[in-house]
Amino acid sequence: MKKISLALMSRISLLALASIVISSCGGTQSAVDAAGVQSQRLENLWWLFLAVCSVVYVIVITFVLIALFRTKKVTAATAPETVPDEGRESRVGNVVKIAVAVTVITLFTLMIVIFRTGAAINSLSQANDPITIKVRGQQWWWEVIYEDEIPANNVTTDNEIHVPIGRPIKLELVSNDVIHSFWLPNMHGKKDLVPNYPTTFYFEADKPGTYWGQCAEFCGYEHAKMRFQVTAESQKPSTRG
Repeated sequence: MKKISLALMSRISLLALASIVISSCGGTQSAVDAAGVQSQRLENLWWLFLAVCSVVYVIVITFVLIALFRTKKVTAATAPETVPDEGRESRVGNVVKIAVAVTVITLFTLMIVIFRTGAAINSLSQANDPITIKVRGQQWWWEVIYEDEIPANNVTTDNEIHVPIGRPIKLELVSNDVIHSFWLPNMHGKKDLVPNYPTTFYFEADKPGTYWGQCAEFCGYEHAKMRFQVTAESQKPSTRG
């Protein structure tokens, strides 16, 4: 029984470690490869939760292993314990009290960190003079509209957004058919587009590059192909000849 339990826990540990390594790999579409102000906050929060959960996991597995190796074999000749050891009961009670206190403090700390992260992310909506871009989700592509006071300067693209770095961007999101979800992990979280209920999405890129996003809500047959590309570029003019 012990061998089976240890083998099972070893496999679970390896799977957990593999999932952590894979999920933390950077790339052009990764929530832990921050390229913007809000995504950096979310990435920090992710790593904090990973560290706390890893510590909890190690502590729990350690106590499980200790319990497995310290299990006593009960035989017919073993006398039942009718009088509990007061010293042992006291130690166990103290351990439980400390564990409960640490758990409560940890949960409250994480709650405060989450609230602070949410407030920091939403603060960008108060930025002055953001660049406004209209994005319409459709089955199964994204229509991107750059509007200007001069009609001749209006530009419409599909599945492609170009933004300057270091400048707040306001996306006006709308859907006219089904529910879509605008997800740009390198810059922010995701935002649902409910038909006929326009919403906004703020982000700010802080390093140049090309980043992928996609619809994160199943919206039909070709949902998996509903991707888009965001290119963040420097506002400085190029010096190349």
